[in-house]
Amino acid sequence: MTAMNAMVTETEIVLSMDTLVSKRLPEGNIEPSYFTQKFEILPFAKSIIAGTGSFGMIELAISLARKMLVRDVTTLARILSDYLRDRDNSDLLPGKSTATVYIFGFDKGGKTRAYALRSTADFSVNEVASTDNPNTLLKPQPDDKQHLQELTNYVRDSDARIDERFVQIMRKQKEWDDALEDINENKVGIGGENTLVSIADDFQQVALFKIDIFPDYEEQYKFCLKHVDVKY
Repeated sequence: MTAMNAMVTETEIVLSMDTLVSKRLPEGNIEPSYFTQKFEILPFAKSIIAGTGSFGMIELAISLARKMLVRDVTTLARILSDYLRDRDNSDLLPGKSTATVYIFGFDKGGKTRAYALRSTADFSVNEVASTDNPNTLLKPQPDDKQHLQELTNYVRDSDARIDERFVQIMRKQKEWDDALEDINENKVGIGGENTLVSIADDFQQVALFKIDIFPDYEEQYKFCLKHVDVKY
């Protein structure tokens, strides 16, 4: 479970994600577990791989992607889709758990591409943005139209820097997510830090920044430390 926001333009991809990994307990509520980077930069594939939902599934996708002989985002998405479709993923998707693997990058012609591989669609390849179809992805995306419009206004705020927009977007997502009941199945559990990565010009430009620290980071960290389950 995670917060993931991405902007795909004609020449650039900007991705913002939080660092908190939460776990859902048998009784249905979620609690903080640990902090980590939730995306992987893959220069050899001119790609970034990330995801939402079951983090174990996302970790598997990242691990598989590291071992693939690919040179562009489209080939990576197709091969990874084949791997995940042929695998029994029930161990990483127990019960009603779902996951979506997102792959952002540049194709052989240097165009931006973004693909979603959803467990609910048997991890088939679905293009969600490209040079010819610029798009912004907001996860979690609010169902409330007024909330969605508020996030859209941040996206379109040309007077603010890109990082400032992504800070405001995730701050709002966290505010709304924190207000949900702990046992709400739509609750994500957003926290830690907000990390932003951008790639541009056919992967000729790559930048990575920590753009925000959430006010309850210390509180969440202490909770995770108190309940740490060390297994190596």
